[in-house]
Amino acid sequence: MRAGASFLLVLIFATFTHAQENYRVGITCQKKRLEVERIRGDTKRKVEEKWGYAITIANQSFKDVPDVQVDYIIFYKTAIPGRVENATRDKRSSGTKPVGLLKNNTSFVCETDPIDLTTTQLNANRYYVTGAKAIAKDVITGVKVRVKSGDQVIGEFADPPGLKSSEKWN
Repeated sequence: MRAGASFLLVLIFATFTHAQENYRVGITCQKKRLEVERIRGDTKRKVEEKWGYAITIANQSFKDVPDVQVDYIIFYKTAIPGRVENATRDKRSSGTKPVGLLKNNTSFVCETDPIDLTTTQLNANRYYVTGAKAIAKDVITGVKVRVKSGDQVIGEFADPPGLKSSEKWN
């Protein structure tokens, strides 16, 4: 009786481990400025830019990977012109890009949705009465990427690397 139960347990475990495929992917991200618009006014100058990432997924598992999906989060800070305290707000932009079948030894490049970043600067001889800085600039602080095959996570990437543990997926 005992030998039969342990054999059944080994059979169930072997079936479960066989269902979980071991895929390997390489992930790289490159920040890209997509558009720039410069606006000049009487009291201040403004630069509005659209930024995004090109995410490259390379199949390194020596077999086709089915049902691939790329999830990403871009972290950025928006500056509030004219404010002394709490002059920035943390924001995030997330998205999902379906890839489908990723063939053996191939790469796939997908683009994130663009985010808007603004730089505002007072013209010469102008200042804020509150004592705030004359320039307020939005900045990208990082990106986090997760690659899945079905429901199985097969790769993660974060720049800077500390985002992997400090920021959670929604």
